[in-house]
Order: sequence, then C-alpha cells, then structure tokens
Amino acid sequence: MPLSQDIQTIVKQYRIILTSLRTPKLRQRFKELLELQDTQSNVSPVTDTSLDKPFQQVDWLNTSLTNSQDILGRDIDALDVLLGEDSIMYTSPISELPVPWEERKALVRSICERVFAVPIAHRDWLSETEYNARLSMLVTDAVTLRRYSVDMGIVRRNDRGERYWLVKE
Repeated sequence: MPLSQDIQTIVKQYRIILTSLRTPKLRQRFKELLELQDTQSNVSPVTDTSLDKPFQQVDWLNTSLTNSQDILGRDIDALDVLLGEDSIMYTSPISELPVPWEERKALVRSICERVFAVPIAHRDWLSETEYNARLSMLVTDAVTLRRYSVDMGIVRRNDRGERYWLVKE
C-alpha cells in the first residue's frame, strides 16, 4: 500500500475515534474497549453490536493487544514520515534550481512526485490552481516550475491547460 494510502487510512481511523469521543455513549464504549483490550490481550474487544460499529474500522482497536501495539507502531512511523524533519512543513521553499540539466530535471521530478502523491477526490489530475497551490508550498516560483515540469515531460496538461497529471516513468 503506498504511503499516501497508509496516511489516508490512518487519518480516517483517528477521525472515527475523535468523532466518537464527542458522543457520551461512544466515549464510554471506547473506554470500555480499551479496558477490555488490556485485560483480554489475546482477543479483539470489538463486537458486532451497533455501538461497536464505528470501532470495527479502527485496525489497532479491532485486534488483540499484541497486534494493536504493532499496528500503532506502524501508524506512528508513517505519521513521523509525514510530519518529521523531512516534511515540507519544516523546510523553506526552494528558491533556486540546479544549473546542470540532469540535476534540475531530477529535482523537478521529485517535487512533482511529491505534489501528486496525495490525490484529490480519487482523481489523478490537478487543476492549474491546485497544481500552483501545491507547488507554491515547495518552491518560491511555482509558475516557472510548472512550466519546467511540462516542458521536461514530467507532467502533462490538457490542451486548455485546465488539468495537469504526472507522467508515470
């Protein structure tokens, strides 16, 4: 499963938990499930009842304690990659591209792969506005990089320039 799908799955599961915590009955059931998982470490505490329905989608809760610790560890590792030191949120935008053509093309490809890594609404293309917005998080001159990406054949666009998609190598 690609990292972006891992992250989407993890976020979905934690969204379920946060939403459930807003409801007193579900909050109480979540507490009970955690207690059951601690005492009955060999089986999943989640049942087929309607009250447990949201929790059936949470991998680490819908398993034995031993497996849940492994799953939580993987979730933490995946989130660390997303939010860690290499995350775009902690770096300044790239202001200059390397002069040698091959290095420039490699950097542009890397940026474009990052930009297209997380799809919008399960589609493999971005509008020009979406593409520019994502590029501007990584580079100071999004328009130039967008043009480079098309000219280098890394990204294609439709005739009207409304949709952009990553060319698979």
